[in-house]
Amino acid sequence: MAVGVLQAATLPISLLSKAPQIISNHRAKSTGNLSAFAVFNALLGCVARLFTTKQEVNDPLIFWGFAGAAALNLVLAGQMVAYWQNGESSLSRRRPTEDGLMETLGSGKPAGDLGGQGGLGKRWERKLD
Repeated sequence: MAVGVLQAATLPISLLSKAPQIISNHRAKSTGNLSAFAVFNALLGCVARLFTTKQEVNDPLIFWGFAGAAALNLVLAGQMVAYWQNGESSLSRRRPTEDGLMETLGSGKPAGDLGGQGGLGKRWERKLD
């Protein structure tokens, strides 16, 4: 019983972990540096897990966890296809602000400004996988 409760508690965490990436892609209308190989393999892996879970384990909790993950991976794959031509040009001129949202450069700060950190080089954007 306790194992089932702990297993169920991990589902929202694992499913919500893809939300920031999906939201970021939607706002930027680009997938930036997100790997198409990783996205499509994650989708195929979830579909395979759905099949094997249904055939071998037949545990509804595990099945619906993988179904949710497959649905979110399908959204990411759809974004990858929809934003394929947008490339990273829309993200290359953006940087994170203090509250975590993206801000377009050209708002008064020079492109090389790293927010008072000195000239440390190019500002790299972190992408969630």
